[in-house]
Amino acid sequence: MIRKDKKKKSRRDDFSKLEYIKDIDSEKWSDDSFVTQVSISKNSNDYEGIKIRTAKTQPYFKEHHPGVWIPKSINLKEWFNWLYKTLRRFVSQIWGKEISDIAEELEYYKKQEQELEKELQELRSEQITKEQHIQELKEKLNRKENELELAKEIINKLEDYEKALKELENKIEDSYKNNKRNETEIKKKIRENRWVLGIDCEVKAKEKEVDPQLAIDLHIKTDLGENKIFEFKSPNLKPFFKKKEDGRLHITNELAEGLNQLIMYMRMSDVYSEYSTAGVYKIQAPVGYIVIGYKLDKEQIKWIDEWNRHLRPHIRIITFDELLKTAELQLENIRYARKIEFKNKRTLTR
Repeated sequence: MIRKDKKKKSRRDDFSKLEYIKDIDSEKWSDDSFVTQVSISKNSNDYEGIKIRTAKTQPYFKEHHPGVWIPKSINLKEWFNWLYKTLRRFVSQIWGKEISDIAEELEYYKKQEQELEKELQELRSEQITKEQHIQELKEKLNRKENELELAKEIINKLEDYEKALKELENKIEDSYKNNKRNETEIKKKIRENRWVLGIDCEVKAKEKEVDPQLAIDLHIKTDLGENKIFEFKSPNLKPFFKKKEDGRLHITNELAEGLNQLIMYMRMSDVYSEYSTAGVYKIQAPVGYIVIGYKLDKEQIKWIDEWNRHLRPHIRIITFDELLKTAELQLENIRYARKIEFKNKRTLTR
């Protein structure tokens, strides 16, 4: 009888008997000392539940020691409430901490993880910025090399160009000081000396016929295949003016007119949203420049920069100060090209 009673106690649905339980799905967690496995399991009578077991990692056991079994049929809400209260008490006894303290630690580590992720993202962004900067420097270097090659073509014209630049500067100064419109003469001088806009606008460049109805001042196709379109306004004109009512800067009629002419022309020459479309004039990706203003105050310059942020990459507003600075840079390029050419000739004659 005693033996029979012992056999009755050893029931086949006893969940501590691992050989009677089959895992359906499971997840493991481990640290340096312990490993825990949580499984959805089923016993030989097809009862389902969750099994939680823990064992030491060293020596590692293929099967964890018997742990917690949560049967599917249990009153889960009441059981969890009981488990939470019990765990709070036991955690306090063993670790001397409240579960809320542990939650705060978890929140701390979560914030640390977020900060590290943010730093990593910043490093990635910085890397991208550096790569973009390197690419920009490469493009600038390539452009400088191209400009130097073009400058070699016109080293014998240096003195003529220096004289022409001085004359252009005097005309710009005269317009500014006497507050008189002198667009016709200044446009004529620039067209005769397209190099002031860039050596690429002079050497091996072609001036294209523009649409007479749109009255664009200058359209140049460079040797590199770039289309540059220019609209010039008198140096004494300002791009913006202030209204007494609000004290804010507003666009002048002259700048508005120039922008309108550029946009109308560029609409006919290229479809912005489709750079593969050459437009009516068979021109792709043109860049428009409107030249206006000279010796402007800081507020006007700041507002030009703001407008350019919105107009780029298709259109850019530049001042006559910038134009003269560009012209002087072109002369420097020509001087440098002449110096290299002179050095090369001396080397060959030795």
